[in-house]
Amino acid sequence: MKPRKIALFGGSFDPPHLGHIMMAQAAIHQAGVDEVIFIPCAVSPHKTSTPPTPGADRLAMLKLATKDLPWATVSDIDLNLPLPSYTWRTVEAVASHLPDGTQLHWILGADQWENLEQWDRPEFLRDHLHFLVLPREGDHITPRDDWSVTLIHADHPASSSAIRQAIAKGANDDGWIGWLHPAILKYSRTHNLYKS
Repeated sequence: MKPRKIALFGGSFDPPHLGHIMMAQAAIHQAGVDEVIFIPCAVSPHKTSTPPTPGADRLAMLKLATKDLPWATVSDIDLNLPLPSYTWRTVEAVASHLPDGTQLHWILGADQWENLEQWDRPEFLRDHLHFLVLPREGDHITPRDDWSVTLIHADHPASSSAIRQAIAKGANDDGWIGWLHPAILKYSRTHNLYKS
């Protein structure tokens, strides 16, 4: 049998929005990935100044966002790993539950790709992952010898921080709100998330 291709999509997902879904769909349709695993991180090492929404809430919102996507799963594995949330640790933990030969991919934006060599244990990431990079218009992608990478495209304007601000204002017709699945907007308000 052909080995399965699984893309890991790590992030804060605070909240998850339709842009995230577009990025995952691009991995499925443009890179031939069989499954996307959404992995909310406990605390991003790149976003330590602002505490994220509790992991249980972000996990619940991701499940709402992906419930009708047969190729998507949500994992809480990173929420249970030591802090901070290093990608190599997540990859190691996920791989331990997958069959040998599974091809692991990692979805990320061009800005993250440019900073990859500042991540913890970049050589581990280089040796264990195929990267799916999503550039925005005008982004420059630096080639790296010995790194496996495919460019995929799903340009969108969605911004989790802008969506949080719109929810905090109580907006219903703000353009950013349109980037949220209605069930996630309802969840965020029912659970009093993103109040200013």
